[in-house]
Amino acid sequence: SVVVSVLAWSMFFRFRTGVSTIKKAIANLANGKLDTKIEGNNLDTEFLAVAQFFNEMTDSLRESTVTKQELEEEVRRQTEQLQQKQEQLIFLSEHDHLTNIMNRRAFDSHLESAIINANRTQCKLALFFIDLDKFKEVNDTYGHDAGDAILVSVAERLKQAVRETDFVGRIGGDEFVVCLDHLNDFKIVTRKAKQLIEAINEPISLNGRAFSVGASIGVSYYPDQTQSKDSLLSVADEAMYRAKQLKRSACLDSESTYCRVVSDSVV
Repeated sequence: SVVVSVLAWSMFFRFRTGVSTIKKAIANLANGKLDTKIEGNNLDTEFLAVAQFFNEMTDSLRESTVTKQELEEEVRRQTEQLQQKQEQLIFLSEHDHLTNIMNRRAFDSHLESAIINANRTQCKLALFFIDLDKFKEVNDTYGHDAGDAILVSVAERLKQAVRETDFVGRIGGDEFVVCLDHLNDFKIVTRKAKQLIEAINEPISLNGRAFSVGASIGVSYYPDQTQSKDSLLSVADEAMYRAKQLKRSACLDSESTYCRVVSDSVV
């Protein structure tokens, strides 16, 4: 009886140990611990078979299951990529692909906002419409690389020549626009127009060759001339063409209907 009792208790103890080990392993797996393993050192043969099956199952799960941490990391990575792509798309939609300054759509939007703000704060705006002189001749003679280099250089010089409150755009071809924002009066306009002409006239180097181009500039004023965005662009465009035809420097004072500045181009 004693021997039988000892054997029975030993079997019961080993059985309870095996059940406890299996139960604990299943609980860990249920909590997401896919690296759970059952060590079979103290288990009976029957439990060893279960342990082996359990370990094979967790190995398979680790290979085929994404953990919560891995999923969160992947979601974060994908979110960052989407944000970067969104920022890139926004930038591309608002900037000229060659010069990286505002394209026409973005410039129109900024100009409209500037007009609304000027109307609210009783400030003034001056709009420069700039067309490069003899750009087509340079582009046709020396190729598109030379033409692109000129456009990029002119765009950079225009950005450097204006204040932080002003903004610059390219509306197509060799035509640029500059808006002088937050003005109390138009005294700065004539000086700024000459500064832009001088900046554009500086030689541009490409492959050991120096190019110099000039520009014709037309200016329109808000609100003295018009309070319409489209009309403001139209008046400046018309003034630029008149300036181009005159082929001389002639800048009227800020109280006139428009300002014209012409500079000859030299290649």
